[in-house]
Amino acid sequence: MKFDAWKVKGIWKPDYESLRRSFGLQKFNFKLKNEPNFVKNNLVIGHEHFEKWLRASSKGKAALVSGFMPSGIPHLGTLTILKQMAYYQKEYKAKLYTPIADLEAMYIRHSNMQEIKRNTIAILAHLAAAGVDINNSIVYFQSQNFDTLRETFYLIRLVSEGELDKIYWKNVDILYSISGLLMVSDILYPLAYNYNSVLITLGIDEISHIKLVSKIAEKLGIKDFPSVTYTDLISGLKTSKMSKSMPENSILLSDSASSAMRKVEKAIKAGNIDLYTSLVRWFADTMELETSLDKQIKHAKEIIKKEMSNHRKNYIVNLPDATKIANSLFLEYKKPGKLF
Repeated sequence: MKFDAWKVKGIWKPDYESLRRSFGLQKFNFKLKNEPNFVKNNLVIGHEHFEKWLRASSKGKAALVSGFMPSGIPHLGTLTILKQMAYYQKEYKAKLYTPIADLEAMYIRHSNMQEIKRNTIAILAHLAAAGVDINNSIVYFQSQNFDTLRETFYLIRLVSEGELDKIYWKNVDILYSISGLLMVSDILYPLAYNYNSVLITLGIDEISHIKLVSKIAEKLGIKDFPSVTYTDLISGLKTSKMSKSMPENSILLSDSASSAMRKVEKAIKAGNIDLYTSLVRWFADTMELETSLDKQIKHAKEIIKKEMSNHRKNYIVNLPDATKIANSLFLEYKKPGKLF
C-alpha cells in the first residue's frame, strides 16, 4: 500500500500482517513494565529497533519525540499517542521532546498566529491531561529552535528531489520537503544531548516520514535509527482515521462527553462498526465486544462518556500550566505576526 503522510484518504481495512511484510516491520513481542492496555490488546502492530530503545532506557539514555502541528484541536486518535508518550515517560524515565510545528501550520495549513497560540495551549493541556509531565519535557516552536533550523539546511544537501518523491510516493513541493526535513531535525535533536536512542510512536500511514529519517540517518552514519512503534488507528467517523484538519470526521478532545456520545451513536448507526471496535480496544476495561447494534451503541457511549469526562477534568486542572508554558514560548516572538 501507499500512504499520503499529510492527508486522510478514504476507508481502508488494514491487513497488518501484509503491512509488516511490505515495510519490513517486526512484530511487537516485548514484555513492558506494568503492562499497558495498548500492549495487552496488541495495539502495537509493528516496530523498528524498539529493542535498542529499551536498552538505552535502562541506562538513562533514551528519549521520546512527539511533535504536533498547531493547526487544530487534538482528537481521540491523538489521545492514543499521548497515552503512550505518558506511559514511556513515566515507566522508563524517558525525556520527552515536543516540537510544535508552527511553521508548517502557517505555511501549509494557513493558520494565523492567534490560532497557533490557542491550539498550542490546547495541545499542551491535552498532553498533561493524558498523563504527560509537560514540566519535565522540552517544548519548543520549530521557528524558534535555531539548532534544528540550522540542521535542516544542512540536511537539504543529503537528499535529492528524486529520493523525496520516491519516499513519499508523489511529487513533493518545496514547502512539504522543508516540512519533512524539519521533522527529521527534530527527531535527531536529542542525540545532541547525549541520548543514544529516540522513540517515535505513530500510525502506519505516516511511515514515509520515518523512511526519510532512516535514509538521512544512514547517510549521517547513524545505524538503526530511529526506534519506532506503529499503533492501530482509531477509526474516524467517516474515513479510516481522525484528523485535526477534518473536525467533521473526528471526536475532538474539546468536545463535551454528550457531543462525543452523539457523534459515536450516529457513526455506528450508519454502519461504522470499526469505530466501536476501536473504542473497546483502546479504552474499555475488557475486550468483550457486543454483537447486537443496540448494545454496541450503548457500550460505545458508555466508554466515550467515561473517557471524555475523565480527560476533560484533567484538562481543566492542567490548563494553567499549559498556558504558562505556551506564553513563555510566545515571548520569543517580538510582536504578533512577526513571521508573516
